[in-house]
Amino acid sequence: MNTFQQQIARMRARVSQEGRVATVSASELLPGDIVLLAAGDIVPADCRLLNCAQLRVQEGVLTGESGSIEKSAAALCAENLPIWEQWNRVFCGTRVTAGSALGVVTAVGACTEYGRIVALTEAVQRVSIRSIAEGGEG
Repeated sequence: MNTFQQQIARMRARVSQEGRVATVSASELLPGDIVLLAAGDIVPADCRLLNCAQLRVQEGVLTGESGSIEKSAAALCAENLPIWEQWNRVFCGTRVTAGSALGVVTAVGACTEYGRIVALTEAVQRVSIRSIAEGGEG
């Protein structure tokens, strides 16, 4: 299990299952699951917001921004927007700084935006290590 998989396995998620709230490992989440979020939570998967109340999320792990972003469950008018313009979505690995929300899981694990960044970073590191091993500068 790599470091990213270990991080996901350690994350906990509150989910709505048959009208009850249960706490599960983020590694058990599947697209379509309903996740409950509150201030202080690490978002366990990429989710489309169904409703939210004064939700703010710190997305610096993805965008590099230091402040938190206000989120909304309202539909977006355009498709294929960059992460920082997707007001109605929250992303794995980001932190809820205020408010609460209910979201439907759209991507989990390596298929999340955070998972894609981790995969790209690991690929660059492998190429750099291989280059150094072959006598290059990295």
